Amino acid sequence: MRRLASQESEHRMIAPEFVVEGESAHVDEIPTSESPGNPSTRADAPEPIADLASGGPRSSARRLLQRAALALPLVVLATMAWTHRSMFYDGYIYLHVVQNILAGHGPVFNTGQRVEAFTSPLWTAVLALVGMITPFSLTEIAVDLGIALTVAGLALAVASSVRLVRRASPDRFLLPLGALVF
Repeated sequence: MRRLASQESEHRMIAPEFVVEGESAHVDEIPTSESPGNPSTRADAPEPIADLASGGPRSSARRLLQRAALALPLVVLATMAWTHRSMFYDGYIYLHVVQNILAGHGPVFNTGQRVEAFTSPLWTAVLALVGMITPFSLTEIAVDLGIALTVAGLALAVASSVRLVRRASPDRFLLPLGALVF
């Protein structure tokens, strides 16, 4: 923020300035919607784009299309994860550690050897807790919970991106291209 030229020697800010077409103007001088120079009040001004909240049939269809575009990566990820669900070798290390925890031997891979065999204590604790509560197999729990948490993480990422972009441009049509990284 700049200071007024007459008060350059003082180290305090009087009022914020704005630059309007190369000249500085005080807050009181900024054009408003009622100003004669504002293009939105002129008769030859272009029609504004219909707002999504206007409630017309076009905005309703656009809103539905926007929701479908934002939900598509979630549906694709969930479908692909479910059809190709499996577990890699590292997952079985976690399951063996969880089995030892549930058997009362502690968070170890081999009973009697005090060596940390896992790299994610939170995932190990979640699997142990869910394995203690539910009667399902640990393999099914790990795979299904992994899919559910992955889809939930992507949903949070998409929702956060939408919220962030809507602050800057509320009427833009959004395509979740970042979700293609998955």
